[in-house]
Amino acid sequence: MNKSVRPLEKNDDSSIVSNNMEKKESVFKKIGIYFLKLIFAVIILWLLIRKTDFSSLELSRIQVPWLLLAAACLFLQIALTSVRWNDLLRAAGLHFTRMETLFLTMQGVFFTLFIPGGAVGGDLVKAGIVGKRAPDGQKFNGVFSILIDRICGMIGLFLGTLLCCIFFLPVILKFPVSVQMAV
Repeated sequence: MNKSVRPLEKNDDSSIVSNNMEKKESVFKKIGIYFLKLIFAVIILWLLIRKTDFSSLELSRIQVPWLLLAAACLFLQIALTSVRWNDLLRAAGLHFTRMETLFLTMQGVFFTLFIPGGAVGGDLVKAGIVGKRAPDGQKFNGVFSILIDRICGMIGLFLGTLLCCIFFLPVILKFPVSVQMAV
């Protein structure tokens, strides 16, 4: 008798079948939860649209090319922010893909815009997700990278403002003194 071949035990077939059924149930559960979330989002949008008085909005004044340019600039800013944050995460020893950081950044922007009172609401959501996914010794580094990312963004804004003020100094000097003081 060949000793390398192990005889089948009674429980082998049933454990394989139960594992496959558990996987199918898990997939169906995930799909079900996804569709419940989708239905919930559609209901919220329907309620918002139903309560909006579109007659008071001046939708005819919207210029589509400018709207598309603004959307493209916003998406470019989000993409560049996610690249910067991904580099900071890698420097901290955490390895997220660029797509993962892009999705987390977009989620952060969403929660920052829609959570009441919060410029930091999206950062808290990102910190929670990064803290959950990071290994035990790296949780602080992952959460701290969000703060460093904010600081880098503010430094970039200050430098950009300074460069614009220097570049447009002749134009600024033509403004009244009260406007010059504000700049």
